[in-house]
Amino acid sequence: MVERLEVYKDDISLDAAVPFVTALFDIGDVIPEDPPGVFVGPSTHIRRVVHWYLRRERDQSQRMQTLSSQFKRRPLDAAVDFGVRRS
Repeated sequence: MVERLEVYKDDISLDAAVPFVTALFDIGDVIPEDPPGVFVGPSTHIRRVVHWYLRRERDQSQRMQTLSSQFKRRPLDAAVDFGVRRS
């Protein structure tokens, strides 16, 4: 099911970025990690959808604000899993 979101990520307005990304992170909180040996599993699909969806936003600070809003709601391991580096 998650892989179907990749097809529609360009159709979702950037005005809905926070609720859309929140929903994806919420889904990511409940699905299992990709099993060993699987190249692209559900959790990888979610990371890809969030990445390419947010790349549509030209304003880098707005992209970061949308993404960082998720890390305020979640433990640090979510940020580490998503690949965010702390400066």
